[in-house]
Amino acid sequence: MLANEEAFDGVFHLNGFYFWPDKAAACRNLAGVLRLGGRMVTVYDNGLDERGARIFTENIVFSLDTYTRGLRDAGFVNIEKEEVHQNDKELIVVKASKAA
Repeated sequence: MLANEEAFDGVFHLNGFYFWPDKAAACRNLAGVLRLGGRMVTVYDNGLDERGARIFTENIVFSLDTYTRGLRDAGFVNIEKEEVHQNDKELIVVKASKAA
């Protein structure tokens, strides 16, 4: 964990959660690099389901509930989920803040 003055104000990741072998640890790592009150945003393509993602790896597990629970357990608050439709894509945006 970084000292608060060394930590980041924000973290963004895209379609990464699928590939994290220890999802709870990854959520703790996200919290560990953020300053108190820092924001995290992720976007994932809801169309990139487990079958499509298996092109990259066999160890695919995705559950929005698992992800948001991992964020909450890691100390994130104000967790918001939003569906965004853009062209032919269905995107899920998750925003959260590290508890101050």
